Amino acid sequence: MPFKALAPFKTRIFKYYTTFYSIFILILILKYKKSPVKGI
Repeated sequence: MPFKALAPFKTRIFKYYTTFYSIFILILILKYKKSPVKGI
C-alpha cells in the first residue's frame, strides 16, 4: 500500500507544522505582551 510509504512523510510534515505553529503562537504572545509597554 502506498499509504504506508507516505506515513513518514506525513509525520515529517506534522512535525514542521507543530514547530511552526508553536513559534507563531510564541511570537503572537510576545507581541501582545510588548504592545502595552510600547503603547501601540
